[in-house]
Amino acid sequence: MKRLKVIYILLIIILLSLPLIVTTIDVKFNLKLDAGDNADIPKFDGNVIKFVNKYRKYFRHNYVGRNLFISVYSNLRFTLLQESPIPDRMLVGKDDFLFFCDKNDGNSIVDYQGYIQLSQEELESIYGFLNSFYEWLKQRNIVFYFIVAPDKQTIYYDKLPDKIKRVGKTSADQIIDYLIKKGIPVIDLRHPLLEAKALYNFDLYLKTDTHWNSLGAYVAYRSIIDELIKDYPGISPLIIDTYHITNKPLTVNNGIGEMYRFMRCKRDPFFYDADLKCDIAFTTEYPAGTKPYAKVTVTKNGKNNGKAVVYMDSFFCWLTPYFSNNFGYAYYVWEYLYKTKKIEKDKIEEIKPDIVIIETVERFLKYYKDIHCSQ
Repeated sequence: MKRLKVIYILLIIILLSLPLIVTTIDVKFNLKLDAGDNADIPKFDGNVIKFVNKYRKYFRHNYVGRNLFISVYSNLRFTLLQESPIPDRMLVGKDDFLFFCDKNDGNSIVDYQGYIQLSQEELESIYGFLNSFYEWLKQRNIVFYFIVAPDKQTIYYDKLPDKIKRVGKTSADQIIDYLIKKGIPVIDLRHPLLEAKALYNFDLYLKTDTHWNSLGAYVAYRSIIDELIKDYPGISPLIIDTYHITNKPLTVNNGIGEMYRFMRCKRDPFFYDADLKCDIAFTTEYPAGTKPYAKVTVTKNGKNNGKAVVYMDSFFCWLTPYFSNNFGYAYYVWEYLYKTKKIEKDKIEEIKPDIVIIETVERFLKYYKDIHCSQ
């Protein structure tokens, strides 16, 4: 191990030196190593301060082989030392599991440990927003559900590094308990996914990504439908054989999971999905953007008459192939409500849906404290 560390240090010194030397002498390569390579070096125009600022900016973004060197460094540290090259964004777990930990994007690991606690006022703020919307929908005879998709570490806590210890309740524990006691219809997907984890001999989440896979999404879907049936008896779940599961490689994002993309890796051997066979029949429209990442997506099928409006994040994207089979018309809005702080009530009144859903991944749940009930 000591020899590996010495080799690692020497390689890093070489990697750090090469871009500085090659960029400074303005060597040009016929083959660009990344998009920034071969950009023109700023010319001195007599103003020293202006030139230094321009050069600093140029070097930060355009030094020769920037992406290549980042990729090599990440691979060396990750492969040789089994350490995260980006510890502020990614945590290396057990059995090839990687966990997202960006403090500016949910701070999910710290939250999981129980270090983020909400005040009574913040809990009341979340309840105030949801209850105001819930009451508004009730006046129009529209069923409402608030759905929480679990973070990966909540389900695969046993794959976290041993140094990650729980010290108390998570903010999600606080919020979900509070909302349920206050009468908000919450579908908490943590328990069904934990039960399914013990049942299936197949992962429910992607090892190198934050999201669940098709099997995890199907487990979530069945749990949601089981709740919706209570208020919407005409609905029935899509039945899929989950006892004969094989894996298939994923091709989205060039076949590379989020965490491997963070490290600029070119290959991801663990980015595969559960190959579930199911009968899916619906059409998709993109009325408010360019597919496949439109803000608004509409699905239609001729089998059902029900209408649904869903405010969602990327987790629900995995559910839409299943969910769209249960509604003749489904209107999906992919945006983060804690950021936009706005619901299109005019659109809801125009669509006149039977059901409205707000879905959020667990790590964003605490941010709903910043949405006020007047929205």
